[in-house]
Amino acid sequence: MDRKNAGIEYDRDAFVHSDEQMSGGNPSARGILVLLASIAAIIALAFLGYKIVSQADSAGSGSESRVLSQLDQRLATIEQRIEQLAVQ
Repeated sequence: MDRKNAGIEYDRDAFVHSDEQMSGGNPSARGILVLLASIAAIIALAFLGYKIVSQADSAGSGSESRVLSQLDQRLATIEQRIEQLAVQ
């Protein structure tokens, strides 16, 4: 096994966590504020998107009913013409 590592030197300290690296467990107040601001922004964008989509759906249903009523009138006109042709 010594032959595999012959000529290769490892810096074993590079694999050990120092106290400075491990003390990063306590989040700072600035980090918490940034996190809360990010969450608030995401919630606000989601609410705004919901409002835009709900208004688009309600506006779209009015135009759809108008188109359907126009089609219904055209269909009624076509049916009257067919009845007139059948009578002749």
